[in-house]
Amino acid sequence: MASAAASPLAPPSVSATHDVFVSEAGRDSAAKAPLVLLLGFWGAQPRILQKYADLFNAEGHDVVMGIAPYAGVLTKNPLVLRPYVIEVLEQVKARVAGRRVAVMAMSNGGCFPLQHLLRLAKEGHPCTAGVDFAGVCYDSSPAQFDVGNIARAAGLAGGGGIVGGGLWAVAYLLLSIIQVADSAGLFGDEGIERFNYDMRHAKPLGPELFVYSTADDLTACGFVESVVAARRAIAGHDVRAVNFETSPHVGHLRAHPVRYREEIRGWLAKL
Repeated sequence: MASAAASPLAPPSVSATHDVFVSEAGRDSAAKAPLVLLLGFWGAQPRILQKYADLFNAEGHDVVMGIAPYAGVLTKNPLVLRPYVIEVLEQVKARVAGRRVAVMAMSNGGCFPLQHLLRLAKEGHPCTAGVDFAGVCYDSSPAQFDVGNIARAAGLAGGGGIVGGGLWAVAYLLLSIIQVADSAGLFGDEGIERFNYDMRHAKPLGPELFVYSTADDLTACGFVESVVAARRAIAGHDVRAVNFETSPHVGHLRAHPVRYREEIRGWLAKL
């Protein structure tokens, strides 16, 4: 069953097995505007994602939101992530009605599933049939694989205190083992190096917007900028990058609401 409890401010999950939510604009323009697939950050609460959905709804876009399973993101486990992405895309297909689909990936909790989405599209998987992707917005992503940072994120997702400290310790040990195994090439196409490669060189789905911050202590701005440089090297590809400088991880909308909305509107206008 879905792991995150839906907030009164967010709709209930439309899936019996994963955290997938739908927020409709309720306007005639939504029948033509691209549908937005919002891949939420690790440990996100539906009520938080709903604030982003409200932004898109206000611009006339329906939104399908997904929160990847906790264990799937922690271990980057394809046996967990791939079924989740297929379920999310099935929910998109059921609602797309001839519209294009824009994707927002928040932190690596959104980017790990995005990697599987890109693969499924390349494979021509049935869940992508009839889905015309329009572009991608990266919020606080992609992040470099860093054992300390990811373990700390696990602790924060656990709410801090004794529980958070325990999660930090378990995550640090597990991720250290994963890092050693990945360096030895044991994960092949599921490894971190492959993820880094795909984020830099995967075939573009459309215009891309990167929103990040120098003050982000989980997603290093230098790593994001290296990905941006690689994406801009793809001939004819439209890439915009915005450094909000002072906002925390996945906190750009909260810290800079006016400018954030302006950047999102600019990206949507290109789709």
